[in-house]
Amino acid sequence: MPLKIGQLTCLQTLQFFKVGSKKGRRIEELGCLKNLRGALMIRDLQLVCNREEAVKACLREKPNISKLAYLWSHYVLDGLQPHTNLKNLVVVNYLGTRFPSWFSEELLSNLVELKLSGWRKCKEIPSLGQLKLLRHLELIGFHELECIRPTFYGVEVDNNGSSNNNTNIQVFPLLKELVLWNMPRLTEWKEVQLLSTGNDGSDRVGVRMFPGLEKLRIINLLKKLRISSCPLLKSTPNQFEILHEVAIEIVNSEMPLLNLCSNLTSLVDLIVDDVKELTCFPDEMLYDNVSLEHLLVLNCREFRKLPQKNHFTLLQSLELSNCDGLTSLPSEMLEHCRSLESLNVNKCLHRLTGLQELCIGPFSETVDFEAFQLIFSGIQQLSSLPKLELMQLSSLTEIGINDFGIKTLPERFGNLTSLETLELVRCRRRQHLDFLDAMPKLRHLDIRDCPSLEALLDGLVNLVSLQELTLWYCRKL
Repeated sequence: MPLKIGQLTCLQTLQFFKVGSKKGRRIEELGCLKNLRGALMIRDLQLVCNREEAVKACLREKPNISKLAYLWSHYVLDGLQPHTNLKNLVVVNYLGTRFPSWFSEELLSNLVELKLSGWRKCKEIPSLGQLKLLRHLELIGFHELECIRPTFYGVEVDNNGSSNNNTNIQVFPLLKELVLWNMPRLTEWKEVQLLSTGNDGSDRVGVRMFPGLEKLRIINLLKKLRISSCPLLKSTPNQFEILHEVAIEIVNSEMPLLNLCSNLTSLVDLIVDDVKELTCFPDEMLYDNVSLEHLLVLNCREFRKLPQKNHFTLLQSLELSNCDGLTSLPSEMLEHCRSLESLNVNKCLHRLTGLQELCIGPFSETVDFEAFQLIFSGIQQLSSLPKLELMQLSSLTEIGINDFGIKTLPERFGNLTSLETLELVRCRRRQHLDFLDAMPKLRHLDIRDCPSLEALLDGLVNLVSLQELTLWYCRKL
């Protein structure tokens, strides 16, 4: 950082300022740069001694700064109050236990984006719900936070978390994206209950937090929600009615997921990763989400089944990976997935130890090689399977089958009229190959490391286009 940069009084653009401990490099150098505009990142704020020194930066007197990033801030944040015109604020690794006094709707009234990361000692989240222009909010690394309380919404509440405010209140009126990440002690996310003040108490009502409320009205535009690395979280609000994207990752309890999805009707993408107690999706959980396009369930080892009665006619991709408890796919649901383009079942079927026969097909004429390989990646764990049949694969030009333990893979390759290349590698239990069914376009046949292969049965004569045959490390052949 240049020495005494504060003497450049006409400077308008300064992307970052690195605080130093020596005179001429302290934060007070920013005080004279009254014409700064645009974005400014301030680093090494731990070198600011106290609030009084921080105030000398005069950030509140710089109306043209639209984006601020505070890095490695310490207890001096109180003195770094920005101008009310600020639109984007990032504060990383703040070590204080409380929020600065200027975190309020009056002093941050124009804020559009807010990211708070690494606030390891804070036990509370400030009142942010009345930031009327806020569209993007990220809260990351609040290690001491145990509960998101009703004060988060900027509504005055009593000790029971209830409000007797009779006026219409908008909470996060323009918020579109909310990210909660790395909150290892978070166990509860509370709602606000709004109570009327009728004399006889007969008109006392509990009011939901989000749309359709009589007393507490929320114009909820939140479309994307991600909750990650909050293993103890057990409850969330359930009034996020127009969410399009939901990601729940590294959470022990299944209740946050079930609560969030209970009222959804417009969900498009759902990612569930490492939710340890999740055993199934109840039929009613996603029943009204007919617009669902992408569903991923990953690393949920107790997960046993998908909903039977849901008709996801727009579902394009379904991925199930590393779900030890999964033993079946719901045929009734899959019958209605007419838009499905990608089905990936990986590391989910090894408990099917009694499976004797597997038939895959028929396939449409447009199935491609990548889709075919996905099918095989999902069943290659079935080492005890004695029989596999493939039907109607007439458009495939290439097949590679690697590392399979099943004995017959398959007994006959039928309807492969377009196949040009066939590769079998490390199919260690494979004993015979039968080419009785014609593959008139097959040009390359590669068989390697199949130690149990004893014979190529009659049918090689049908491979009229064969140009290259490779047999390698097939000891019994």
